[in-house]
Amino acid sequence: MSGPEDGPDVPDAVGDDAGPPPGETFGAKRKKKKLPLTLIKVVISGLLIAWTVKNAEFGKVIDAMKGAKLPWLLAAFSLVFVGSLVTATRWRGLLAAHGHRMSVFYLFQSCVVARFVGQFLPTTIGGDALRGWDTWRAGTPKALSLAILVIDRLVGFLALICFALGALMFSPALNERFPLLRPWVVLGTACLLFGTWIVFFPTPRLMSFVNGILDRFPKKLRSPFEKVLRALTSFQGKTGQLGRAFVLSVLLQVNVVTFYWLIAQSLSLPIDYADFYLIVPIFLFIMLVPVSINGIGVREAACVALLTAYAGVEQAQAVAFAWLEYLLFLSYGLLGGVVYAFRKEGAPEPDPA
Repeated sequence: MSGPEDGPDVPDAVGDDAGPPPGETFGAKRKKKKLPLTLIKVVISGLLIAWTVKNAEFGKVIDAMKGAKLPWLLAAFSLVFVGSLVTATRWRGLLAAHGHRMSVFYLFQSCVVARFVGQFLPTTIGGDALRGWDTWRAGTPKALSLAILVIDRLVGFLALICFALGALMFSPALNERFPLLRPWVVLGTACLLFGTWIVFFPTPRLMSFVNGILDRFPKKLRSPFEKVLRALTSFQGKTGQLGRAFVLSVLLQVNVVTFYWLIAQSLSLPIDYADFYLIVPIFLFIMLVPVSINGIGVREAACVALLTAYAGVEQAQAVAFAWLEYLLFLSYGLLGGVVYAFRKEGAPEPDPA
């Protein structure tokens, strides 16, 4: 499930490409983030939560959550597993394009554990950092592990924002409330298309320009960027892999949109399914802004802003929607913790398929 997660955050992603030393586990080389930054995020989360709950009235939020229909929530929860399976399949294809074959089951496990890591260890370890670690310990060079995660995210976001661009034409409620939404969505689409073009179809002139910029830096500082750049441009001409990854991304984002629509159905919110193809991309892009702890506060404020644009949706219902979404991902993260506790830390057997 593509959701509000940290971006690619792979530790030492461009260092030595040798596998991890025997006995070394993920997180052994992680450095703690600075305390002041964490405290600032805690304050921001607290202020946003206080503001949204005050305006929505805590009692009404709890009543809305109690009234949520369980079958719809269970259906939404099941789609989180489907999302991880699609993500693992897309990830496997990108790895196989460079001759690194891993089983879908191994990568699915990594996605599940990454959710636990992202939910419960937000100040020290990112979910994508663990995914990068898992492919590295399976024999993939560090720079390539990072590059594949970047491509994985890039293609996913491209499908998501294309959905938003299409849905924008059919959502007068959000267009009226947020008149500047259309140019921002168009700009975001253009930026993602440009990034895709750079990775898959780099021109000699463009690469010369980038290398000229890198040459201005000291060799010690330049070397890591050159490794990542080489890994990214190694996808040049692999249009088949790009097409398959994009198709899987479209399926994944349909799954994501349906997940949020099911939560809305559990609360009987008067919002059409098609409208979520615009609401969800905007919501997820807002959740990428790293100004709070695990999106707490930002999630609630974004839901209030987006959902109350529709007639009949009260602030209390919007906050209940945000909290139910968080509880579902929290539950999934707990399952990821169980998988993390029992999985083997050694390098997996290569997938012969």
